[in-house]
Amino acid sequence: MKLINKELDKVSFLYDLGKVHSVKYIPGGMINYNFSVKSKKGEFIVRKLGYTLNSWWMNKKELEFEVME
Repeated sequence: MKLINKELDKVSFLYDLGKVHSVKYIPGGMINYNFSVKSKKGEFIVRKLGYTLNSWWMNKKELEFEVME
């Protein structure tokens, strides 16, 4: 699994990460794909969903965030 340039550009813009210098896949995710992204402003972990986000998953994620808060 890779992050394509279009996805990297969008993440970098949305979270103001600056210019991305490198991307490294982090193995071991059970559902998501995890990447270490080094940019002008530091090193960040970016997760890419490993499934299609439908209404069932949306409800599950909302519950997960409520529990975490």
